[in-house]
Amino acid sequence: MYAAMTCVPDDDHEVLRLQLMTAGRGLLAAFEAGDDVTMARGRVARVCETALVPRLEEDERCLLQAAQRADTRLLAEAMRAQIRAITAITRELAGPVQPWEAVAATRALYTMLAAYTHHHALLSSALGAPAA
Repeated sequence: MYAAMTCVPDDDHEVLRLQLMTAGRGLLAAFEAGDDVTMARGRVARVCETALVPRLEEDERCLLQAAQRADTRLLAEAMRAQIRAITAITRELAGPVQPWEAVAATRALYTMLAAYTHHHALLSSALGAPAA
C-alpha cells in the first residue's frame, strides 16, 4: 500500500500514472477496434477508485499542512484544486458515458496526473527547505 506520509518524494504517483496509462491503452484499443468498451472502461475506473483517488485523499492531509506555510500556500491550493478536478473526472468516468467520452476522460486524467505529479515533486522540494 502507499506510504502514509505523502509530503515526501516517492514513486507512488509515477506508478499510478503507469497503471492509468496501461488501463487507458486497453480502453483506447477497444474503442478503436469498435469493440464494447465496458470492461476496459471498468479497468480504468477501478484504477481510479482503488488506487488513484485513495492516494490523492492521503495527499490532501499534507496539502492542508502545506497551505499553512506562506511559501507553499499557492502551490498547495492549486494541487487541491487538481485533486477536485481529478476526482470529478473519475466520478464522470464511472457513470454512463459514451465510449469516446470515456477515452477523452481517461486522457484528461492522465494529463492532469502528470501535472499533479510534477507539482508534488515541487512541493516536496519546497517543504524540505526552511520555512520562509
